[in-house]
Amino acid sequence: MGGEAQNPRFSMGHATKLAPYRVIFVYMACFIFITVLIRSENDQLLGGSGVTASPFVLAIESAIILYVSSILNAGIMCGILAISAESIYLSSRILRTMAVQRLIPIWIAQVDRRGRPVRSLVITCLSAVVLTYINMSGPSPPGGVVALNWFVSITSASFFIDWMIVAFTSWRFHKTLAAQNDPLFSGLYAWKSSMWPLAPVWLMSICVLLLICCFYVGANPPGSTGTTANNFFPYTIGIILIFSMTAAYKLIFRTPFRDPKTADLLTGRRNLTPEDIEQLDAYYRLPTWRRFLTYVKLW
Repeated sequence: MGGEAQNPRFSMGHATKLAPYRVIFVYMACFIFITVLIRSENDQLLGGSGVTASPFVLAIESAIILYVSSILNAGIMCGILAISAESIYLSSRILRTMAVQRLIPIWIAQVDRRGRPVRSLVITCLSAVVLTYINMSGPSPPGGVVALNWFVSITSASFFIDWMIVAFTSWRFHKTLAAQNDPLFSGLYAWKSSMWPLAPVWLMSICVLLLICCFYVGANPPGSTGTTANNFFPYTIGIILIFSMTAAYKLIFRTPFRDPKTADLLTGRRNLTPEDIEQLDAYYRLPTWRRFLTYVKLW
């Protein structure tokens, strides 16, 4: 996403600083209020489907506020559409990056005159249509929902493993900068994570805990009397596939681990342009309260 921003130094710095506060003050506040308003053993919460199982809708309905639940349902649908658009955006860009690195056929990397990766967008959208069709094909075995649940099991595990990779990459990146005495963080308007390496250490710790929980729940599933393949693999198949595929790739292609002293730190580096510096100069000349408002504006 930063590569397509007009000024990545400004946009990514803003996004990075804003994310923790959004998680703490928006999402965590919502969780606290929902736990106060909805009982954990609510039958609709545990046995409902779609938006009827949403704790936000249940909270509104229990308060007997007319029409608000319908408005909230519409908001949930808009949120789902936004997440879908974001997923298509990220997936298509990942596909293009893989094509540029020759991990998949290079023709997928083609872009149009406005820089949009059309071919990777088409592949992503077609995959989304196929998965939607599978989900709508029927819930009963051997229905499509069963097959889709296995795909979801794979992607659920890969989600926090991706964050483990982010934490490990952050640590290796800093080690490489130190090994090569790279002046990246001493440049003009250079941005560096505060209290590093607290963030990657905390992130890695949480992800390892989730990894352990996946194996524990798979071996001792809730409400089950023993460990079976149907119980164990839905929780762990994604982890097994990712680690086995990574090991197979390293063995087959014999790709070496990068030495921090010789790793490439220059390819793809984008230095600040005069326009970028001018924008940042204007931003930092603003008073503190004006800079704060750039984080909370809704337009």
